[in-house]
Amino acid sequence: MSSMHPGRIVLGGSLVALGVLYLLATLDAIESVGAIAGKWWPLALIAYGLLQLVADRTTAIGSIAIIALGALLLGRGLGVFDASIWRFVWPFVLIVAGIWVLAGRAERTVGGGRSIATGTLLGLRRVRVQPGPLESGSAVVVLGALTLDLSDVEPPGDIDLRATVIAGSLTVMVPEGWEIDLDGTPILGMWDNTTARNGNGKHLLRIRALTVAGAIEVRHRARWG
Repeated sequence: MSSMHPGRIVLGGSLVALGVLYLLATLDAIESVGAIAGKWWPLALIAYGLLQLVADRTTAIGSIAIIALGALLLGRGLGVFDASIWRFVWPFVLIVAGIWVLAGRAERTVGGGRSIATGTLLGLRRVRVQPGPLESGSAVVVLGALTLDLSDVEPPGDIDLRATVIAGSLTVMVPEGWEIDLDGTPILGMWDNTTARNGNGKHLLRIRALTVAGAIEVRHRARWG
């Protein structure tokens, strides 16, 4: 399980659960698949948040936010909360989003350690990683665009990058000669590798991605300017 992206695990598990529900409905064991799915679907959000939190602690804030949203939606569906709770939730979400936007910088430099964690919410950001022995990282984009520049990185071996893009875009810039392994779960999303594909096997960037109405592109800095 540790080698699989949390998004793929949740999507596969959700499809299995939906198939079981339809089978039970066919056997007249349950009455309405729609009613059950409509009430319990937020469990998928909670499961994704928990798996992401366990897999990568550097994304703790985003994971906890997803878990909290799933819990609120589940509580609303089960009648634990009434509709009035959203009068307080949405202003709080807007306040947190505003603070995140104000605190974030459009362009910044990070590194050069073994791990990085970056992201953007409702904004545009370019992050340039300084030379260093990078081994792993995570990037989260929600309703924004992030450019992650790895052109100056000097990895001792492979790099593992977890990427989550929801209604946004992520561009990863790499030096020529790197091999790219891009895999994951696209939900109404896409990704593209426009590098020269002339890797010699010395450096491998392994990206495990979840895109929901979003896009990921891997390219060279010099190729596009």
